[in-house]
Amino acid sequence: MAKSICLFRFAAFLFSIAILLSFCACSSSKKEPQEETTDKPSEIVSVSDSPSSSNTPTVSETVIETVASAPTAVITDATQAPTVQTVAETTAGVVLPQTTAEVLAKYDELMSAFKTDLDAKKLTCMRKEYQEISDVDFGAASSIAQGIVDQMVTPADKAVPEKLTDSSAVPPLDSDGCALEDTNFIKSGTAVDNGDGTATLTLVLMDEKNPQPPEGGVHTSQTGKLFSPMKTTEITDKITKFPLVGNALETFDLNYHDCTATLIYEKNTGSVRSLEQIMRIDLNAHISVLSGLDLSAKVTNHLEITDITSA
Repeated sequence: MAKSICLFRFAAFLFSIAILLSFCACSSSKKEPQEETTDKPSEIVSVSDSPSSSNTPTVSETVIETVASAPTAVITDATQAPTVQTVAETTAGVVLPQTTAEVLAKYDELMSAFKTDLDAKKLTCMRKEYQEISDVDFGAASSIAQGIVDQMVTPADKAVPEKLTDSSAVPPLDSDGCALEDTNFIKSGTAVDNGDGTATLTLVLMDEKNPQPPEGGVHTSQTGKLFSPMKTTEITDKITKFPLVGNALETFDLNYHDCTATLIYEKNTGSVRSLEQIMRIDLNAHISVLSGLDLSAKVTNHLEITDITSA
């Protein structure tokens, strides 16, 4: 009996190391602090993109600097039609994007120009990535796994920014500004005047299970059309090579939710000031070792693109 328990804990420990090594090696993203808005409060109004129905948001009361979050929905195929919430702000003399489609189109326009200028060597910028992992539950090896996480995850204060001179590391990959066209996959879109000559576009996507990055220029997931999700097989291939794992890995899922892209730009010139992308991921896996082992963790990937200057 004692021998079986030891074997179970040893297996859980090895698999914990495998999960963390593989996951941290494949993840990427970053974060940029939001700029302060003007001290004059702005009005934010919810706007519906589609005809009114029981499942479609209607024009709501004007509120001051508060936007109600839209309900979460999980997308596993193209047949589902989630509720879309669009938020827009207008200030005196400035008309910002008013619908989800307009916010998305403006994001695509700005990022296309930004990537073009990077590739033409007209601009340079800094890219920083780091990860946060929480709610780690690796069963019998939970305490050991948490210690490994603390040593392996790159926290924000230890992440080293890299200088970019082209757009190859700017998401989404294998596309210009943005490959996303389906506004039904957007939970909310906002356009806010910051009051200092800049505006902020924010896009929040619906949930998606196991989205993949593009391959050969072909996008197979909605999340991958705006962000750079990890390739699941790259993680599982490494995990299954560890002792006691192999074919015992029965399930491995990455559930992406509330992934948020925030872009700040100059209103007069259209120049991008910064980009922040956050991918929130729930990791769940099961390995059939002895009586079975269920593993879970919450991962937040951050991507920051800042310090954009003329080359």
